[in-house]
Amino acid sequence: MATKSNLKTLAPFSIKSLKAFDFSVFIAVFSLLLFAPQSGWAEVERQTDAQLDGLPHSHLNVWLDRSVEHKGVIVAMHGLIMHGGVFDTVASSLAEKGFIVMAADMRGYGRWKPELVERVLAARDNSSSDLSVKVTEEGEDIKDLTEEPLVLEESDSFLKSRSRVRYQESFKDLLALTRAVDQNYPQLPVFLMGESMGAGMAIHVAGEAPECVDGMILSSPAIKKKINLAPRILLDAARFCRHPHKPVDLKPYILKFSSEDPLIARSCAGDPLVRKSLRPGDLLRTSQEIGRNITYADLVPPEVPVLIIQGDRDRMVKSNGVVTLLQRLKSKDQTVKWFPNKGHLLLETPYVTDETMDVVTGWLNQHVQEFEKAPGSLSSLAVQNPR
Repeated sequence: MATKSNLKTLAPFSIKSLKAFDFSVFIAVFSLLLFAPQSGWAEVERQTDAQLDGLPHSHLNVWLDRSVEHKGVIVAMHGLIMHGGVFDTVASSLAEKGFIVMAADMRGYGRWKPELVERVLAARDNSSSDLSVKVTEEGEDIKDLTEEPLVLEESDSFLKSRSRVRYQESFKDLLALTRAVDQNYPQLPVFLMGESMGAGMAIHVAGEAPECVDGMILSSPAIKKKINLAPRILLDAARFCRHPHKPVDLKPYILKFSSEDPLIARSCAGDPLVRKSLRPGDLLRTSQEIGRNITYADLVPPEVPVLIIQGDRDRMVKSNGVVTLLQRLKSKDQTVKWFPNKGHLLLETPYVTDETMDVVTGWLNQHVQEFEKAPGSLSSLAVQNPR
């Protein structure tokens, strides 16, 4: 240990050496910045209105990082009232790790919400110019997409059909998307990822086209409905008797039941692309679809591995629905992760926990290694911005 006298002797030499060291470090860092390959600075690219070759316009979100080797494609399927953009946090993280993530808005949701489609049609009626697709700027916030209507080239009947909540038609759309992904990326494994109603869609797609699916991630699967006898429900039931066709305000339910975390619940309720109301007929169709979800599990072959994640404080669906689902699934490779003190929304939120991401990423990486198709990866994305 140096004494004061030692420090006096060493000080001039130390300062001179430090200056020389600082200068050399500066030169080294400057050289790295100047000559480093540009790909090292690439960020995750998000296309908010992409098109996959061979498919009609579907308001498709795509996340990828072109600077890394792609090791898998994930088709994400959103839940009731949600839209494809709610996977932004999860998808961006997975894209950094080499996965291409795609998520479309299902019919009647997101940018297919009736009021947004009506604005598109109104803008069309008020314009005499040629119609073309408005492409959002790269990196634009998903919430900005509601500020002005998109101008689309599809027919009025096409747009109106997309604005109605129709789960069987949405299933066909997602099935076509999954098959197109498998055809465009034959060298990469294809995984389905769904939360809540989206988990039911993923099960249905995997059962219908198992040859296109190399694994499923199911979060808070909507298998068993949970009845919450809150005063608000009784009030809305009385309103339904008086006005059977009037839309039901869902915002109070989002704030109360979507998550145990008020931050997640408020974020969901504040997203302008999340539906805040549904007609009683749409709610009835949703209930019927939830009842069918368990039957789709019988169609999934044993070769399809599955990861199920579930919070034990879920207020939207019964957590023990996971047990029923596991009994019906024939998969030889089943993994279940229970999250204590967590509610319904685990993936469709900006506030995804590190633990959740670790579980999802770890499972994906494990099953990428087990993938037995032809080795290699595609170097470019077969997705284009709409013309």
